[in-house]
Amino acid sequence: MPYTCGKSDAGPADKPHAVMKQSDGKVMGCHATEEDAKKQMAALHADEPTMMRTEVEVRSANITGVDAKQRIIELVAVPWEQEAEVFVHGEMWREVFTRGAFDGIEEHAGRVRVNREHRMGDTVGKVIQFTNAADGLRAQVKIANTERGDETLALAEEDMISASVGYRVKKPSDVQVNNRTRMRRVVRAFIDHLAMVEAPAYAGAHVLAVREGPSELKEDGKKRLPTPALDEAMNDPILNWVKSKVESLES
Repeated sequence: MPYTCGKSDAGPADKPHAVMKQSDGKVMGCHATEEDAKKQMAALHADEPTMMRTEVEVRSANITGVDAKQRIIELVAVPWEQEAEVFVHGEMWREVFTRGAFDGIEEHAGRVRVNREHRMGDTVGKVIQFTNAADGLRAQVKIANTERGDETLALAEEDMISASVGYRVKKPSDVQVNNRTRMRRVVRAFIDHLAMVEAPAYAGAHVLAVREGPSELKEDGKKRLPTPALDEAMNDPILNWVKSKVESLES
């Protein structure tokens, strides 16, 4: 998503909720309430071309270790051959990543930045190593020696923060799609960034958000209408957090 919303001191004190462009942090507007900020963000996304709106897909990642002294966080950025349920055009799909889907990323680890909440410009570190391991694409993240970095490291050490990965698929042929079984297999992709996020994925899922799949065709060959608003709602972390709380109370 090219836009995000969050608290900012860019505007007047009575309008602390800002809509910002992820690519450069430019503030698009300030609002008194988070609800108003989200309305503007939704309007901006509606005006964006589909490819711009769905360019980066986001998945959750598993933190496997924290070395506070060395300021290193280790994680499995993308697991191989592990099915996850994702929403594509408002429909549930199953998805797996083929081992080696990110071949070559090992040589460019230092170019991949780590931010907070997928906000470009809110950088807290960078990847120093990618490893194509048996269980998935593993990453070592070096956390910056800054106040924001210190906070991130402390939250990770106390298991109070999660990780996720933003990636791109450049060609339709990089994803194999079976419309009958609702299965998509990612065979080639590129890491855009990693993020440390405070809102975890909803219970029972390994996906934070999916904006669009590789195919816009139904089984009958007709073009599938995009449903960005529905996709956004289905993957809203706050709604999913509430859902998980309700499910835990019912169980």
